[in-house]
Amino acid sequence: MQRFLFCAAILFGCLNSWAHSRPAVAFVSRQFTYLEEYGAYQDLREAGFEVGVLDWKTVKGESLRPFNVVVLTDIPSADERGKLQPWAEQACAAVRTYIGNGGGCLACMGAGGWDKGRVAANVLLEPLAAQLLDEQVTDPENSYRQTRGIRWHYSWTTNVTPHPATEGISALFYPARPWRADGQKTLYAPQLGEGWQVLVRGEASARSSRTGKHGILEEAPATYLTSPPIAAARTFGTGRVAVFALWPNWTF
Repeated sequence: MQRFLFCAAILFGCLNSWAHSRPAVAFVSRQFTYLEEYGAYQDLREAGFEVGVLDWKTVKGESLRPFNVVVLTDIPSADERGKLQPWAEQACAAVRTYIGNGGGCLACMGAGGWDKGRVAANVLLEPLAAQLLDEQVTDPENSYRQTRGIRWHYSWTTNVTPHPATEGISALFYPARPWRADGQKTLYAPQLGEGWQVLVRGEASARSSRTGKHGILEEAPATYLTSPPIAAARTFGTGRVAVFALWPNWTF
């Protein structure tokens, strides 16, 4: 529930103006399995949103126009040269134009094996003065492991900046380990340029770390030795964008 409240709060924080009495949100994804399986649509409708979905191949200026906010749950993978297919490049450009003209965007895009998803996400983010590092946010001192199911490792933080997007949020749990042999991160550490405001950081004991052989998380810190950024937002043109780079099934 805390995770859903935070994501819903970010959505409200991304809104500049409402074209409808109920704000309209579009989920942009290659697949909608996670949203359907975990009831994200129903949760958001009950929270007061109109909800739609867009496949990445349909993302254009006219398809984005009816929505107040778009949520990027993933992104088409980059090729071995770090390039997107032309239609995906055009879709990313349409999203940036949409934001610049007053739209809101929550960029999650935490999916994609063998680092192709992160590289693709950076094609979208770098013109916005941000990128996702190939580093996992983790906190060995504030750690909890599920006792059932997938027995995943989580960390938590109370390092939350007062902001409209964090109103009512006092703490945030997040997945704290990579998974699979390719070292797929479950929460990427973002690197942020001018104009970004960090909304959530890890605690002082948190860090960002790379993965080594077989996807094992390295003990040594990488870019962030302490309090790595987890979520951030900025204005861009007349719109707003937020970054919260989680693997999709931990987002909503």
